Amino acid sequence: MKNSILTAIFTLLTFCICQSQEALAKIEFAAAEEDYQAGNYAKSLEHIETVKEMLGSTNSTVMYLEIVAQQKYFLTTIKEPVNLNYYISKKRNLEMINYYVENFADDVPSEKLKEIYDLQKRYQGHSIEFDNIIEAYKLILEQEFKQAKILYQKSCDAGNPFACKLEENVDNNKKAKELQDEVLNGIKNNMIPVEGGRFTMGGKIGLYKKEFQPLPTREVTVDDFLMSKYEVSMLQYFTIVREKPKGLTQKFYDSLTKDLASQYPIFQLTVSEIFNFIEELNKKTGLQYRLPTEAEWEYAAKGGAQSEGYKYSGSNRLKEVAKYLNNSGGYIKDFGSKIPNELGIYDMSGNAMEMCSDYYELGYHSQMATNNPTGPSSGTAHVIRGGHVTSENTDCLIINRNGVEDNGKHYSNLGIRLVLDTK
Repeated sequence: MKNSILTAIFTLLTFCICQSQEALAKIEFAAAEEDYQAGNYAKSLEHIETVKEMLGSTNSTVMYLEIVAQQKYFLTTIKEPVNLNYYISKKRNLEMINYYVENFADDVPSEKLKEIYDLQKRYQGHSIEFDNIIEAYKLILEQEFKQAKILYQKSCDAGNPFACKLEENVDNNKKAKELQDEVLNGIKNNMIPVEGGRFTMGGKIGLYKKEFQPLPTREVTVDDFLMSKYEVSMLQYFTIVREKPKGLTQKFYDSLTKDLASQYPIFQLTVSEIFNFIEELNKKTGLQYRLPTEAEWEYAAKGGAQSEGYKYSGSNRLKEVAKYLNNSGGYIKDFGSKIPNELGIYDMSGNAMEMCSDYYELGYHSQMATNNPTGPSSGTAHVIRGGHVTSENTDCLIINRNGVEDNGKHYSNLGIRLVLDTK
């Protein structure tokens, strides 16, 4: 009798839990449908995974939404670099399409069945020897391009048209990898050692456009670091991020050759695009590139421990070291064509203005730390230093500072200069 009561209680509790899970699953599924209709396919798929976990299985309704959401997701991300999960998900979606047609044909509305059946016909043969495609992708990551091509060929010969297209792209993948390696090595090999030291930050020459006062001086110490000899090039940016800045016109982008892109600094950037570039660069290199602090930037621009005390970076004659308003025609120019500063670093007084990691705050110099200062703890704008191609002489002074808001705006002459810690 006691066992019967316990069994009944357990059954009742299980029923209540199941009912509760089903109710929550309905809420989650409604969210999946809402995200799908809004075009948020990745989010919709996340909700669907939660639904399946709650139900402990799937059904025709859930599977239908998963198939179409996954298909839409593939189509919207087709131009993006794919990874292993992409191929695994594609294989799984092909398997779901086949399963849906074979098992739910008699139970689902005809319009839904037709939609999935049309997908099945469109991708007929794509699932043939798909494991070879996954293995080939792994081989490409390991730069085993010849072996990858053999596996693609095997799937292609077996009747998989998807594999045939991928086989044609192996050589392009190889070239892309070679270009990426060339770019990454170029960035690393052009980092200049900057010996740390103590210097006078700020100065009394020139007035600020925003602050309308001489910059107060302060004795500051910075540690050793590495700084890029040149501003980040267009080729480096495009290769790392794999897309143009949204502020750069498609016409200009299409007109660029590899040689031109390797000679000109990237510009027309937002603050977030700069940080995204550095994040992607660090993922690909395993290093920790970053923006210079304002103190590091000024120290390097002044020539570091080898400083000759110039008011522009490398000379007291601006035209010797910078592309600016009087000699640029107002357009970004190829970098490295003027003389470098005392450290061998180019274009710190002109061409593209350069963003620092510090937040911008009016008059902050008078209160900054004296040892490796990093600026205010918060803010809405970042410090920019160095002149640019539409700058007048005063704007190109080493001590000149300004700020750019992190508001999604594309700044026409904003570029990137990188640093690395030596420790």
